[in-house]
Amino acid sequence: MRAVTFLLADGVIPGNEGRGYVLRRVLRRAVRHGMRLGFEEPFLHRLVPVLGEVMGGAYLELAATRAASMATIKAEEEKFLSTVANGARQVQEEIERLRAESRSVLPGAMVFRLYDTYGLPLEVIREIAEEERFRIDEAGFAEALDAQREQSRKATHEMQNRLSALREVVRGHAELAATDFDGYERTEMIDTPAEVVRLATWREGAPVRVSTLERGQAGVVILDKTVFYAESGGQVGDTGTMSWDGGRARVVDTQKDQAGVFFHFVEVEEGSLSRHMKVQLRVDHEARLATQRNHTATHLLHAALRLALGKSVRQAGSLVAPDRLRFDFTYHRGMFQQEIEETENLVNEWIRRAVPTEFVQRSYQEAIAAGAMALFGEKYGERVRTVNVPGFSLELCGGCHVRNTGEIGLFMIQSERGVASGVRRIEALTGVHALEEIRRQRAAYQELVLRLGIRSGDYEQQLQKAEQIRQRQNDLEAEMKRLRMQLVSGAATAAADEEVLVEGIRVLAREVPPAPANELRDMADNLRSKRGSGVVVIGTRNDGNVSLVAAVSKDLTHRVKAGELVKRLSAIVGGGGGGRPDFAQAGGKDPEKLPEALAYAREAVREQLGGR
Repeated sequence: MRAVTFLLADGVIPGNEGRGYVLRRVLRRAVRHGMRLGFEEPFLHRLVPVLGEVMGGAYLELAATRAASMATIKAEEEKFLSTVANGARQVQEEIERLRAESRSVLPGAMVFRLYDTYGLPLEVIREIAEEERFRIDEAGFAEALDAQREQSRKATHEMQNRLSALREVVRGHAELAATDFDGYERTEMIDTPAEVVRLATWREGAPVRVSTLERGQAGVVILDKTVFYAESGGQVGDTGTMSWDGGRARVVDTQKDQAGVFFHFVEVEEGSLSRHMKVQLRVDHEARLATQRNHTATHLLHAALRLALGKSVRQAGSLVAPDRLRFDFTYHRGMFQQEIEETENLVNEWIRRAVPTEFVQRSYQEAIAAGAMALFGEKYGERVRTVNVPGFSLELCGGCHVRNTGEIGLFMIQSERGVASGVRRIEALTGVHALEEIRRQRAAYQELVLRLGIRSGDYEQQLQKAEQIRQRQNDLEAEMKRLRMQLVSGAATAAADEEVLVEGIRVLAREVPPAPANELRDMADNLRSKRGSGVVVIGTRNDGNVSLVAAVSKDLTHRVKAGELVKRLSAIVGGGGGGRPDFAQAGGKDPEKLPEALAYAREAVREQLGGR
């Protein structure tokens, strides 16, 4: 419990990889031990205040993050308990199926699917199996688990070592010095050109060191110095151009490795580029300015969220691109509209104030003592760069920012949603992109007003007219639903002529008019109720698709399964589906074969009866 709460207080969130996965595993193990002690409801979250009373004096963050930690732990507990319940049902169904085949061992691949897809702990699967006098194929499970781990390891290895492999190739026998970045104050390097240190390209997907890149080739250029910002801290890498006497290359991305070596990914458009040549650099200035606006806006957004929602808010990730920004943060629930507007207002207020931003290089300890926000898990050196909007925001950051908050122009939140347990995401626009979005929304509003015929009157009157139109549509849809149900119910007598007896069971299979899925379910239920005991199958064709619904009265589900029935019928119309023994539905893509599928219903029922 202490480990879970401390991790949450430090900004770690439950997830499926890295430290988030460790947190989730520890938390779920604690829940499993609680289940063994008889706890069937969430309980761990109630221990957070107790831990705060014991250790809050030495670790002040426990008090600041108490509410968020409790909410996150409770949500994880509820999710896991639900997972166990759903997974247990899956295990039970598999056991029943295998028992019908006179088998008593759960195959390893099946156990792994329950473990991997449904998140069901192996211990739970083993306990259920033992209660049913089943065994699990431990060796098969271990084999499937090892295969998945190896696949995951390869994917991770490839991603993590892309730049490392490139670095090893271009380094050769000499160590590469870190690239000198001089792009905070300028976006061009004309009078003092950079020198090409190394070149590389790809052959058959593998990086190879070369001495020259020819026209039309894509490759990587390493320079002694640069004004191109390499992707880091959520900010995307710069793009632009690299030119020399008789040639030019387009820079499509900029990355760097842990040693500080910058990799300029280029496409040579003119001439040829060789080692030791001098090149002039030009960053895409407009894209850089837009990126800077978004980056400073994320700092203002972070500070605004902590004011609007509380100090428990922590940054959990970000994307800073020229056209948009994305900010992930820890919080235990979705934001109310009033909170979103308050956050948006706070950011825009500090934009209107046009406050000069301050950039200071200082020691890490000095920065933290000054109140700078540091991201959990980020690695900082002895000397760090702080970005300060005096009176509002102070963060450790090596990214590119505006010189004055007024340069951002406008900040607009597009959406706020959950992306993981205890993690929310805000997507927003700034500057000209925000203005373009406002114009797009205004044009859409004007077109909507025109199409609905509600141009007259003020805004409130337009809303009232739109509501009247919506209500009228709802009334018409309700009336259509009533008429469709009446059509089906009124045809019950005629339907009796279509009804057949299959070994004493009444079976009705018929086509009905096109209707939404929920109405089809109601129709099937209505026809089943009128029969008291029997099997009902209805189908409909609409927009090139087929919908099938099967309903079996409760007294017959031990003999006829609706789920198996629709599986058989849906195969005829080129689809699939399933459901409960008493109710199931399916779809298909071959409307012409619906009559054939419905005609086969009685035979499908007979086959089930014959197997029992």
